[in-house]
Amino acid sequence: MGNLCARICAGCVTPVAGGKDSEGSEGILIKQANNLRDADGLLNGSDVYVSVRTGPTSSSWDSKVQSEKRSRTIFDTQNPVFQLAFQYDVRASAKRGEELHVRLFDKDDWITGNLLATDDFLGEMRVNFETLLQQANNQILSLCSLAAKHKAQSL
Repeated sequence: MGNLCARICAGCVTPVAGGKDSEGSEGILIKQANNLRDADGLLNGSDVYVSVRTGPTSSSWDSKVQSEKRSRTIFDTQNPVFQLAFQYDVRASAKRGEELHVRLFDKDDWITGNLLATDDFLGEMRVNFETLLQQANNQILSLCSLAAKHKAQSL
C-alpha cells in the first residue's frame, strides 16, 4: 500500500505567458508517490507516471480524457517524484461539482519484448474540489492525509 502526495495552493504554479490571468486561480501540484508496489519484478523497480483528469464527481475515467495532464515517466523506482504542476480554476470546478481523479501507472513498452504490453495500473485517488477547498481553507493542502478518506485504491 503506497501513498500519493499532492498539493493544491494559490501561487504554486507560475502563470504561462499569454495564458489566463493567475489572480484567483489556483495551482495543482502532484508532487510524489511513496512505497508503490514493484510492477516490474525483483531486479528493477517500476517505471511510474501519474495521470490526472478532472470532471463531474463519480464520472468514469474515460469520460474525462479531454482534461488529462500527464507526468513524465520516472524510471526504476517505487518512490517517484513527479512535480507535475498546472494551473486550474479549482473554485469554479468546486461550484460545478467536479473532482480531481489521479491514477498511477507502471509504463510497459515494446522494449520489454512484448509489443502488446499495456501499462500496469498501480492505484488511483478521487477527491472532489469542494472537499479540497474546505480542507485547504485557502492554504496549501496535502492530499497525503486525504487519501485514506477519499477512495484511494492500491496506492
